[in-house]
Amino acid sequence: MAIILQQPVTVFDGVTQFSAKKAVIELHDDDHFVLYKIDEATGAITETVMNVWLKDLVVGGSQAMLTFTSAGVKKRVDFSFGSRAALAMGGVAGIAVSGALAKNSGIGAWVEAFKSRGVPVKFISFGKVMGISLAITGALLVVVVVIAVASSM
Repeated sequence: MAIILQQPVTVFDGVTQFSAKKAVIELHDDDHFVLYKIDEATGAITETVMNVWLKDLVVGGSQAMLTFTSAGVKKRVDFSFGSRAALAMGGVAGIAVSGALAKNSGIGAWVEAFKSRGVPVKFISFGKVMGISLAITGALLVVVVVIAVASSM
């Protein structure tokens, strides 16, 4: 059982940033997935959160975050804290930096590995999120302009 992919991530036990813990995810050549928490000082494993076969795993997420669900347990992991922090800066620069960090986080390799092994994956890339946001903004602007023109007549 050799490790194909291994990556340090942050796992969340709750919805807030305060629930974040350092963790590692691994994909093994026998189609086995492991998520475990580590001690930040020593790197030692403190808790195995998931240890499942890929056939029992469902993956979702967007930008630089993935969710792993198996047997009723759902865990959210962050591949790039910097990506979320840059997005919080706002503006075009924040969006550009966030996108670059998400792209370089390694999440793409994981999404492709899961898909190639038949894992159900519902993932929206950073580019798609931005495209959808821009399309909605554009549609709203068109509606506002149409209303303004119609009301001035």
